[in-house]
Amino acid sequence: MSYTLRPDDWEPQGVEEVESNGWKVIQSTENTSVVAGPGSGKTELLAQRASYLLQTGFCSAPRRILAISFKTDAARNLEERVLSRCDPDLARRFDSYTFDAFNLTTLIRCRKALPDWCQPREDLEPFTRGWKDELRSFLREPPGVEPRSEAYNRLQTIDIEKFYHEYVLDIIPETGFREDTVRKRLAAAWWQELLGGPQSRLTFPMIARLTEFLLRKCPELNNALRSTYSHVFLDEFQDITFWQYDFLETAFKNADAVLTAVGDHRQSIMGWAGAIPDPFEDFESDFSATTETLISNYRSTPELVGFQHDLARLIDPNTERAESRQDEQVAGDVCRVWRFSSQQHEAEKVAEYIDRKKREQGLTGDQFAVIVKQCSSDFTEDLEPSFENRDLKIRDESQLQDVLSQNLTDLFLKFLRLGSSDSPGAYWIRCCDFMESLTITGTVDDRLESQKVRRELEEFHDDFRGVMRKGVPNTEGDLKEVLRRIIIYVGKGNIQSQFQEYRRDRDFELWYERLVDNMTPILERHTDWNEALDEFEGKDVTPVMTIHKSKGLEYHTVFFLAFEDDTWWTMQANPDSGQFQESLRAFFVGFSRAEQRVIFTNCTARSKCHDVSWMYETLNEAGASFEEPSL
Repeated sequence: MSYTLRPDDWEPQGVEEVESNGWKVIQSTENTSVVAGPGSGKTELLAQRASYLLQTGFCSAPRRILAISFKTDAARNLEERVLSRCDPDLARRFDSYTFDAFNLTTLIRCRKALPDWCQPREDLEPFTRGWKDELRSFLREPPGVEPRSEAYNRLQTIDIEKFYHEYVLDIIPETGFREDTVRKRLAAAWWQELLGGPQSRLTFPMIARLTEFLLRKCPELNNALRSTYSHVFLDEFQDITFWQYDFLETAFKNADAVLTAVGDHRQSIMGWAGAIPDPFEDFESDFSATTETLISNYRSTPELVGFQHDLARLIDPNTERAESRQDEQVAGDVCRVWRFSSQQHEAEKVAEYIDRKKREQGLTGDQFAVIVKQCSSDFTEDLEPSFENRDLKIRDESQLQDVLSQNLTDLFLKFLRLGSSDSPGAYWIRCCDFMESLTITGTVDDRLESQKVRRELEEFHDDFRGVMRKGVPNTEGDLKEVLRRIIIYVGKGNIQSQFQEYRRDRDFELWYERLVDNMTPILERHTDWNEALDEFEGKDVTPVMTIHKSKGLEYHTVFFLAFEDDTWWTMQANPDSGQFQESLRAFFVGFSRAEQRVIFTNCTARSKCHDVSWMYETLNEAGASFEEPSL
């Protein structure tokens, strides 16, 4: 059982210090906008705030805290941090979702409260792939538009993204979809086609729009939501879209919930996906929020923080200089530019550098990252031979990142690690904590229930170890047999109730099959379970990823590959254009992933560097070194 602490007696857990502005955020009783730059520890700050609210009773039972993130792994990371800092009975009142998962769960549960004209079927499925092609085909043969008419001809060259954002994702009126223009009528027709087909399919933004409409249409549901949550956390707030912000307003504006929005406007790189240009300004106005700025950087060395400050001021001249909390001194230049005449030389040098640093400093391959603007698979293919020659591992992270971020994958990995280890230690604790979370309710019977869970886990562990000692499976069928034992022990229903994104069998099966598809080829290469799982999780594997995939991650050394005209052509745009500004922010995001060193490369055989020369000049003025390295 947990006890309520007096606010003056509460102390942060698991961290040595919290900066003064961070303390203000943790203890705030007002809506707050938090500007949190790279490495500022915003996830940890939210975990500390959740602990404070739960442990001091500012969030008292039965009310709860809702945390909304953009990425599944970020939501899980925050949830795990709160669980490690609070008693389980308190942490159970912390709900951590992605925007997409929260909207989908709410819509599926409450869809029958919607009018017939916009009510999805029970088998609603997120339309994540191929929707652009389908919308394009729909508009090429638009219903109710005379072929070869002026309207018809205009639709043949329509900008699909613009039509989707302006018309399909327009706010839904209570009287029905708007049909007063041809394009609005076609948007309404596409809604009806997706809702009323053999299976209801909606994109996640459409699901968000429909969920917002649901809250407006059903005040009882909205009131229930408001009475459930006393506090709301909004992570990566700079990336919130128009439809997500509308949902936020409908759900919590003028409610008694206290909202905390955390993010960094200098890292806003989702404008192409509908992100609001300056959501912090809107939030501060619409929710009467105060503003706090975190000035600590716990990730990067002082030298790198200096470079980051110079870049940040290109985006926002009023940027306050961050203070590095890293004491480690870095030998040599922390920002380098390598020039090559061939891509082979480039690949060989990157591989040689990683190989050497692993041997000299005891680093692992996953402490390095290769970041590119786009086409990560192409660059991975170029680098692989040089890495293989040095017995180094590299992979295109876009192929596995979505699978690895899933809660279902995380659950299976817990138990696979448990069964593959003679001294499971931390894996035993993680599996035990999960099983206890299914049954412990915060009552006097918890001690007996906990003993039962541990006893049953011991029995499962003994049996499962025997299964895994038979060897690493090399077929999908054999892998599924191993995973089936975990499902039987945990209970498929328990998994689906714990993780709402798998509530429907087909969602469970979708991610289960993707896990099997991605894990089987790796298992085929190994005879040792731990080595196979290490590779699957990316341990000692250098990832190649786009900037968008790198958000929220950090690495000892970042290779900024191919900073050239062909890949960064937006750098030649009008400095006042939105395209140029978003490109500049993307550059800042990629640069700020590094803890100790950033290395840029360019190759004359691949592209010129005329349009990006001004950025190279900026780096030179900030102290970067330029060289044409040899092996």
